[in-house]
This record gives sequence, C-alpha cells and structure tokens, in this order.
Amino acid sequence: MNLFPDVIGQEMAKEIFRKAIAGNRLGHAYLLYGPAGVGKRRFALAVARVLNCSKEEISSGQECPSCRRINTFSHPDVRWLFPLPKDKTDESWEEREERRGKLLSSVRLRPLGSESLEEVKEKSSWDFEFDKIPIISIEDVRGISREINYKPFLGRKRVVIFSEADKMRIEAANAFLKILEEPPLNTIFLLTTTRLNFLLPTILSRCQKVRFHLLKEEEIRKALTSSFALKKEEAEVIACLSEGSLGQAILLLESTDLRKKGFEIFQMISSASTTLEIIEMIESLAKTENRQSVLHLINYLLLFYSDLLLLKEEKDSLIRNKDKLDGLKEINQKFSKQKIQEAIDFLEKMREAIIANANLLLTLLVMFLRLREMKQ
Repeated sequence: MNLFPDVIGQEMAKEIFRKAIAGNRLGHAYLLYGPAGVGKRRFALAVARVLNCSKEEISSGQECPSCRRINTFSHPDVRWLFPLPKDKTDESWEEREERRGKLLSSVRLRPLGSESLEEVKEKSSWDFEFDKIPIISIEDVRGISREINYKPFLGRKRVVIFSEADKMRIEAANAFLKILEEPPLNTIFLLTTTRLNFLLPTILSRCQKVRFHLLKEEEIRKALTSSFALKKEEAEVIACLSEGSLGQAILLLESTDLRKKGFEIFQMISSASTTLEIIEMIESLAKTENRQSVLHLINYLLLFYSDLLLLKEEKDSLIRNKDKLDGLKEINQKFSKQKIQEAIDFLEKMREAIIANANLLLTLLVMFLRLREMKQ
C-alpha cells in the first residue's frame, strides 16, 4: 500500500518510514531536512495520518474522521507548531496557540488531485507572512512539554511537528533538548528545516535525520498534469521554472498571468520600443509586482531567450514555450546567437542583484534598457 500518495517523489524518505512503521520500530524524533517546497511538511502530516488512522487497517485514503481532523489541523493529538512572532512580552502558550489556530482555520490540506486549479489559486496558503520575525518560543516548548505527559486522547500516537525548527530560540532549543533526553511514550517529534546548520548539534544528534531532495522535473510535470489537469506544454514550462520545488511550481500556478505579461515585455524589448515606453512599462511593473513576482518574470524571460537559442540550433522540438512558437520565430530573426547568450548572462546577473535586495525600480530600468540594445 502507498502510505504517502500525495507526497511527490522522496522515495528514500518513504521507505525509511514504511519499514519503521511495518516493523514497529519508529524512533522518537525525526528531522526532515532539505530544500523548500519539496514536501517535508506534507510528509510530516502524512506520517501523522498513518499513525492515527481510525480504520482497522492503516489507510492512506484520508477518509476517516481522524485523517480529516489532521487535514484541518483540529486533531487533539497532532500539534503543528510553526514560528510565530511574539504578540507581547508575556504572551502565554495558550495565547500563542489561539493565534496559531486562527491562522490555520483558513487552511485546508487536501490530497493532491482533489482540488481544481481554481481552488489551488484561491485557497489560503500555510506560508504565513508576518511584520515581525517569527520564532518558536520557550513558551511553545513548555506548553508541549506539559501536553505530552498525558496519553493521546483519540489516536494511537501523539505527533508534534515543529515546522521550521531552525527558528527555535536558544532557550527553546535547550528546553526541547531536555525533552529529547527523556522522550515520552507514544509521542513522536517531527522537525522540518531548510537550514540544518542552524539547529543545535545536540538536537541533531538526538534526531534521526531524513534528507529530502529536489524533485525531478519530470516528477513535477506529472504532478501538475495529473493533479491539476494542466496542459502538457504549460506544465513543462512551470516544471522547468520550479527549480525542483513543487511548492515553487504551485506559486507559479497562482501567477500564470505573469507568463503572459512576460512574453508581452519580451516582445516589447525585442521591437523598436522607445525609452518612454520602456519607462512607462517599468513604472507599471513596480506598482503591481513585488520582488518575488519580478524574479518569476525574469525566470520567464530567461526561458524565452533559451528557446531562441534552441531555434538558432534548429531544435524546435525541444523548446518549452511551444504555444509561443510563432512569436518566438519572429523575434528570433532579430537576434544573433551571441546576443542571445549575452542577454541570458545579463539576466542571470540582474536576478542575483534583485535577490541581493538591489533597488527594484532602478534594477528594472537598467535591465530593460540594456536588453533592448541586445539585438543584432
């Protein structure tokens, strides 16, 4: 039986837990580490469902009451602790959990394939944004420490998930270490992180480490076509831009209009556009797009230029933007192969500058005026 049907790839992690569950040899603490958006959190919740499924035979279908409660973050034996800013200096564990509950109340985790593309775009994300620095506080750890002294209420196992465990304050990490030194019965801790080096070495040594890898482009493409009924051509483009992250691919799904805008800009800078037209376009972008969406836009431009290179090499069948083929062929006549490569190298530098927090408006101005000059 596939216990983790809605986790893409990560066969090594799946096998580790399959064997541990089948042999009743689960450890008390696991650290799921690896790049962002590759399935660590979804996997942690899948483990919680498997361990607490209320059916007589362990199920992966997620239809039982226990699994549904886990998917809505309302199961009393499954705690999801994500970093949260302090609302006030003396904020209690109960107050912090109440705030977490309000944030999670709008999130519904459903199996891949059970949501339409429109639902994916509209549903609330569990990547919360805060004005202050979010942390896992000592109050969080002390609250958990009290809870785990009791037996599970409904399920077989109490599961505590520390999302972004690297954001534990030092006093919280030390308090958690004491729990790991004398782990309670019927409780399993699942920690997730993208920054392994930020965790205390003593915590690392007391957790079984499970590495999560970047997904293959083909795995992401299949997930997009089967789960969201995306057209093959569009799925190929998004899979290519996702950089091995399904989370990034879903973010790109939410901004499909950006690809259309990106191609319009690509056509503009490849034509005889005036400096005034370029400036007006940049001002519009600066008003409507943020730093992250501009990075997505640059990635689309890089893909368009890469397709021009393939056209120069007469490899039309390999281009990603097949739905833009006629427009690409027209633009291709205006560029030499050398200028295309120069544009790609330049865009890579501009992307790095934006990541490094360069002034967005100025960077866009330099970028598009320079790209306009990079023709034959």
